[in-house]
Order: sequence, then structure tokens, then C-alpha cells
Amino acid sequence: MEKLLQEARALAPEITAWYRALHRMPETGWILPKTSAFVRETLKGMGISCDAPYERHSSVTAVIPGGDGVGVALRADMDALHIAEETGLPYAAQNGNMHACGHDAHTAMLLGAAKLLSRRAERLPGPVRLIFQAGEELSGVAELLVQAGILDAPRVGAVFGQHVGTLIGPLPVGTVAVKPGCAMAAKVRFTITVLGKGCHSGTPAQGVDPIAIAAEIISALQTLVSRECDAKEAAVLSITSIHGGVSDNIIPDAVELMGSLRVAGDALCTRLSRRIEALAKGIAQAMRGDCMVQQELITPAVMNDAAETERVRGLAEELFGAARVRVAEAPSMASEDMACYLRERPGTFWFFSTQAEACPEGNHSPRFQVDEGCLADGAALLAAAAEAWLCRMR
Repeated sequence: MEKLLQEARALAPEITAWYRALHRMPETGWILPKTSAFVRETLKGMGISCDAPYERHSSVTAVIPGGDGVGVALRADMDALHIAEETGLPYAAQNGNMHACGHDAHTAMLLGAAKLLSRRAERLPGPVRLIFQAGEELSGVAELLVQAGILDAPRVGAVFGQHVGTLIGPLPVGTVAVKPGCAMAAKVRFTITVLGKGCHSGTPAQGVDPIAIAAEIISALQTLVSRECDAKEAAVLSITSIHGGVSDNIIPDAVELMGSLRVAGDALCTRLSRRIEALAKGIAQAMRGDCMVQQELITPAVMNDAAETERVRGLAEELFGAARVRVAEAPSMASEDMACYLRERPGTFWFFSTQAEACPEGNHSPRFQVDEGCLADGAALLAAAAEAWLCRMR
């Protein structure tokens, strides 16, 4: 472990340069031409051949060959957010997008881990599958990769990854936090279209006011968490958009609500999702209106394997010392499509606190910053997790 960490820290200038280059070129969604080209060229420079490009998205996948044993997968996401950067950094993005969630750091650290592992390829008992994924913020790509057999050729026995920032809460810079079981919430996106009957605002009795109905629905939905969940169950329901009406003297025909449900567990997520529809329709009909409810499971909960999580905790303590490692008490209520891989294979997804001390802003802020001094350590832990798992399976 000590030698691996030394090697990783010797790569720190290179990993930092990759991070800054990626930070300057944030791209959003499924199609990331500049980012994927950069990753492919960087891997090519390490002597690592990439798979053929994907048609529907810009994910980059590759294999570091090892022995003929079962392989292990390491995954990072590459897409950014449509946020104008306000960090003032000399390498800040200028295109209206920003790596405000830290995916540039994830990609740079996985490139660092790839370089470390490629140097060890001859003594690895099995192959290492590298997954640089597009479209995490929108979701859908992870499921496509799983369906395409990314975990089957070569056969992958476990999947590992990490997330930077403050998603598990503020921790000292460089702290690794692990969470066995549910680590991140399932997410459901919903749209509720409230249907009324438009009329003059001075004669509301001649119509059916969808705005009044929508207000009652919003109030009632807040009770799903406070009154229908056990106090020990973690769930968050947020209405994030309301659209309806064009004038002060017209009651509209319809109002549209949008929001999300995030739940620490798939079973509770299913139950609350059903209750959203029942509440909305019941209130609308009781107030002489109606509504249409559309819901989409964006990603299931991230469920970490307890044994693999404990092993990564031990590796982190060997690398960095016990003072830099924590076991999180509760899951993050953010969501991550790393869940799609962990439904198929055991593994773990840990949190790495890389929050720059000079910047207290968290993930998805236009002022979010990563402490570059942590990047090499993140690469070391990824490489250590992969190598240790392969050697254990020998």
C-alpha cells in the first residue's frame, strides 16, 4: 500500500493536469465529443486500447488485461452541468457549463488509477474494466452499458467507484467515508398536470380553479414524508417547478407541477410513488377537477455490499491512516446511477471529501471547487480496491 501511494503521488502533477484540462471543457448530457476524445487519447498514451465508440452516447470503456481470472470494474462519470462557473479559477470553464459536481475529478482519478494498474498488468490475476460514463446527471446511460454487456466481456465480479465533494456532509479534506447498505437514494421524477376549467378570475364559481387544487396537492404531498414514513426512514419529496396561467384576470384550464422523490430504499420508494398518484388524484377529484400523474424511476438506490465496503474501509486506513476514514451513519439523499452496476454485481461506492477549504460551497454550486491535492490519493484508492479484489479472487 505504501509503495502504491508513493507511485500515485508521483503522478500528482499529471493527474492535476488532466483534471484542469477536463475542467476547462465541460460538456453536458450523453454526447461529450471533446471529453471522450481526451480520455481516449490519454488512455492511448498509456498503451490502453479503448473499445469501439458507442452510437447513442459518448462513454469510453477499455480493459487493462491481466490474468485469465474474473475481472473487476472501476467506474467514473464524465458529464457536467448547465451552470455558469463563478469560481474565478484560472482554468475555469467559459462555455456556460461547469463541472459543478466533480465528475472532472472522478475522470482524472480513474485515469490515474488506470496508469497505476497498467504498470502492474503482468501481475494482475484478472483484467480491469475501465468505465468512463457519459450522462450520469440525466441518467439512463449506466443501464444501457449494463444491457450492452459491459460487465460480461470480460466477466466482471465486482464494481467500485467514488464521489467527491460534500454529498455525505461536510468532512475534513481528504476524508474517505464509506456506507454499507443503502449509500445513496433512489430517485423518481414526477409530473402532475392538474386539470380544471378556465374562467374569469372575478367569477371563479363558473370554473374549476387548477391553481387552488395544485396548492392543496403540494401541501398534502409534504405529509407523505412527515406522516407516512417511519422516523428512521429517509425520504425527501420536493416540488421544483410550477407552471400555469398567463394573466391576472384569467383562471387557467391547467397547472403543471414537477418534482422529485428521493428515498433511501427501493421498497419505500415504490410505496411513496403510489401514494403520490393516489393523493394527487383524490384531491383533484374532490375539488371538482382531475389530474394526470406521470412518474419515472430515474435511478434505484445505491446499495453497497457490506463485505466489500468493509474491505475498502480497511484499504483506505492502510493507505491514509484511520483518522482519515469514516463510516457514514446515514445515506446521502442525492442519487447516482452507479446503482445500476451495483444491482448486477457486488461492490461499493464511497465518498471522498475533496472540498477546497477556501470554498465552502457544495456540489452543484457555481462556486464548487475541488482540492487538487486529493486527486492522487483518490487514484491510489481506486487502484488499490481493484488490485486487492483481483488478488483475493486468485
